[in-house]
Amino acid sequence: MRWFILLVLGASGLAASFGCSHVTYTEGDVAHHQRHAAEMEAKEFQEDVDTFLLMDRPSHLTRWHVER
Repeated sequence: MRWFILLVLGASGLAASFGCSHVTYTEGDVAHHQRHAAEMEAKEFQEDVDTFLLMDRPSHLTRWHVER
């Protein structure tokens, strides 16, 4: 019985060392995730700039009526 427990523990340790416990990514997957993150950050930055610029009051330099 002792040998069986040692065999099971050894087999589980060996399986974990061969990659059964984690996921590996290819270079293409990593590049895709980095490109996607950069695109999302650029979109978020654009929205932040737009929001900041739209927070200003109207300039009243136009002859058209601008509502607040």
